[in-house]
Amino acid sequence: MDSERCAVDEPDSRPAVVVKVSCPLCCDAYPEDCIEEHASTCEGRYEEPRVNSDLQVDQDITNENRQEPYSLADAVCKVKDKIDLQAIFSICVTREEIFHRGLKQWKRQKKATPINPLRVSFLGEAGIDNGALRKEFLTEMMAGIETNLFEGSSAGKNPKYSIMDYQNDNFKIAGEVIAVSIAQDGPPPNFFHEWSYTFISMGEFDKDQLSETDVTDPELLDLISKVETSDKAALIDLLERILACGYMGPVTCDKKASIVSAIVLHSRVRVLPMLQQICTGLKLYGLHDMIKQNPAIFQPLFVPGHLDKPDADFLVMALSPLLSEPGSLKRHKELRIVNFLQDFIQSMDDEGNFIALKYKKPWIRFANIVQKCIDWIN
Repeated sequence: MDSERCAVDEPDSRPAVVVKVSCPLCCDAYPEDCIEEHASTCEGRYEEPRVNSDLQVDQDITNENRQEPYSLADAVCKVKDKIDLQAIFSICVTREEIFHRGLKQWKRQKKATPINPLRVSFLGEAGIDNGALRKEFLTEMMAGIETNLFEGSSAGKNPKYSIMDYQNDNFKIAGEVIAVSIAQDGPPPNFFHEWSYTFISMGEFDKDQLSETDVTDPELLDLISKVETSDKAALIDLLERILACGYMGPVTCDKKASIVSAIVLHSRVRVLPMLQQICTGLKLYGLHDMIKQNPAIFQPLFVPGHLDKPDADFLVMALSPLLSEPGSLKRHKELRIVNFLQDFIQSMDDEGNFIALKYKKPWIRFANIVQKCIDWIN
């Protein structure tokens, strides 16, 4: 704007204080009483704001940190985003010996790989896999992995010391199945011993933090029990088995603690190749790197005792019905069925909790009725 129009006709003898305001369009400063007239004629020239390079780097780092998952749900969603939709990884098996047949078919991987969406079909059965067949297959595979490749109790299991399975890359396939199950709505591998998961997430374990509960091999458990209860003569009879565990010290009664510690350490060290092969399989979708970056977030998926027991609300949220077109009469009936199912499940859950509290018997048959519904639907 012309400066003459904004000037004061009769300036005061005292110096005037001119308040300037920045134009929202061109960002130039103008006197407060002239800004409205200028804004009406401003062409709004715009220049990219200059950003300090150091501040930009800090901002990029901040944005990168914000992308890190901060909850288990976010972490699983981040794994799902890595699925490659360019092809379909198809598995066709019979219902007999699903685990062993599934391992064999999984290894072929000719037209696609497990990084692609998994589609399952059972020989001799008609049906399209909309997710239910895939989940059934992954559930059976996860149970087979736990039974055939791991050993231990419900408190946690370690890989079996099986050279044949190691040579056949079965532990690598197990890692891939675990990754696919996490990424594609299958059950979690909630059976790992805590020290095994620590090695997967950290790449090492503390040899000074050993416990007899870490041992899951039946033969080594038997050896530990005999060492702890043996006298001097009985220890000599166990000498060959003790030396096979790598203990080279004196085999005497006052060295029992050292002998047991060596057996526990031996039980860990000998299954490290199996755990490393599982880690190779977990590299699918970049899952292993995410576990190493966020071990505490992923731990509930691997170590038992962290996941809450499913209830009625969990079951209802897990439902994903395939409904008809919006506005159709058929869809209206389907929604009524879904609503009825929700009310039915919640009423059973409430009734089971009421009976358990009333009679103070948590083993009452209604207490686990929701879990039975989940098993039936799966």
